[in-house]
Amino acid sequence: MQSRPVLTAGSAQASAPQSARHETRSRGVLRERPSSAMYKGLPEEGMGGGRPSSRQGSRAGGGIEGGMSKLPTLVLYRTQEEKEANPERLNIDRRNLTGCPILHGEERLKLLNYQNNAIMEIQHLDNLPNLIFLDLYNNRITRICNLDCVPSLRVLMLGKNQISRIEGLSALRRLDVLDLHSNRISKIENLSHLRDLRVLNLAGNQISRIDNLEELHSLTEINLRRNKATKVLGLDELPNLQRVFLSNNCIESFEDCSCLFQCGSLMELALDSNPVCQNPFYRQKLLEELGGLRHLDLKRVTEEERSMMQQLQQQRRAKERAVGEAHLEWNAELQRKREQDARPPSRSALFALSVKDGRQNSPRLGSPADIIGDWSDTRVQAAREDQGGREEDDGEGME
Repeated sequence: MQSRPVLTAGSAQASAPQSARHETRSRGVLRERPSSAMYKGLPEEGMGGGRPSSRQGSRAGGGIEGGMSKLPTLVLYRTQEEKEANPERLNIDRRNLTGCPILHGEERLKLLNYQNNAIMEIQHLDNLPNLIFLDLYNNRITRICNLDCVPSLRVLMLGKNQISRIEGLSALRRLDVLDLHSNRISKIENLSHLRDLRVLNLAGNQISRIDNLEELHSLTEINLRRNKATKVLGLDELPNLQRVFLSNNCIESFEDCSCLFQCGSLMELALDSNPVCQNPFYRQKLLEELGGLRHLDLKRVTEEERSMMQQLQQQRRAKERAVGEAHLEWNAELQRKREQDARPPSRSALFALSVKDGRQNSPRLGSPADIIGDWSDTRVQAAREDQGGREEDDGEGME
């Protein structure tokens, strides 16, 4: 049976007498009220941890010594054998801790689990230079803080706490997974520096507008289920986005989430339990716009649906090409007409227009020069006809 690491009350420098510590380690017992010798000379500082129950343990094992009315900060230590057996992982879940204990001699630690406690503040991580995974799920944390000392952190699990604002992450530039589900967050903010972030979980919060995600170019998955979102913006600027979960929000129309239609890498989408789902062409519209989808609302896209959508897309592209060609022809014809109107009309064209309108030699047609020229030709013709008539009259008189 694996021996239990021990949580003892005291400062980082203070420790229990060697005999008492040796007895506790070897027996692996959990003492709720250890002997007074173990607390002799310890400073009366504020408590950093609560009094755990003797019936609770963890998957990695562990004993807790504490339980006095005014305990100093808790200190956890493991035997050398325990450290060598599992030097990079430590589980301290379900211990009713109200604060994070000091982890003595755990510089090699990479994974730390504080799940299902009553921790109210993140603290005492400054002696964990190699920590990459921190799990604080289901505690009572109200604020993200004191993480500047673990810049190596890659996974941060803070789901099911009482956090109201995204903050305190400026030093975690290597963060790969951020889980903040089931908190009290109302706005997406302070995430633009997380250029390596791939997975973001903000489900079960109070977010009304999905935005401020444009800089997260490595993001592949985002979960925003069970929020109050009415508008989705900026997701089309995330080139690697593959999975989006937006179920149980307040999205009313396709226009409110139109940025999704430009996500070329999207493979899985969940929009169920939104008002937009009442649209009779809901599934058809999404499958037509997002040809690469494999799952929609947790249902696999069938080959029949995919084939039908491909046909619809081909028809749509053919229609768009036809409309585009007609538009080009119309523009070309309009340009030719403009060029033709810019040239002055010839005399023959002017005469043809005047005959067509039934208004030959009309002073309203052509330029002033054309009108004068036509008038002169008419006078000459009339004079010739008059001269011919006079000659005929003279000939009749001579006869």
